[in-house]
Amino acid sequence: MRKIIIILLTLCIVISYSAIPCSADANIDVIYSGTCGNDLSWSIDSYGRLIISGEGTMEDYSTDNLSPWHPFRSEILSISIDEGVTSIGSFAFSQCSNVQECMVPKTISYIGSYAFKECQSLQEISIPEGITRVSYGCFDGCTNLETVNLPSTIE
Repeated sequence: MRKIIIILLTLCIVISYSAIPCSADANIDVIYSGTCGNDLSWSIDSYGRLIISGEGTMEDYSTDNLSPWHPFRSEILSISIDEGVTSIGSFAFSQCSNVQECMVPKTISYIGSYAFKECQSLQEISIPEGITRVSYGCFDGCTNLETVNLPSTIE
């Protein structure tokens, strides 16, 4: 009888541990989300990551037509753009003053004007090979930006 109880307890422990998610991302909640192009979507998670995903061109924004995540800009700490996104729209991340890092994939070929305007916490960004154009004022007002690594493919 004692062996059966030990086996049952062991089985209960094994089952309870297998129900616990192993991935750290399992506890991440999406707080806000929407679209930012015909086939692109965006989300902000509970860690302050703005994630742009899908395939295609991001919409261009302006001071009169702000990005859909603009109301939440102070909560954004990092930006991750997935492979498949082909452009970063004008004014896309403008005034995201708490952004410390941005992951730009090699599928991006164009960065619009003022895309990172006033991202005051951004210190370094690497623009991968393949990007052919970084538009006017892209990093305007990025007062702490120390390093911008530009590829040879920029025209």
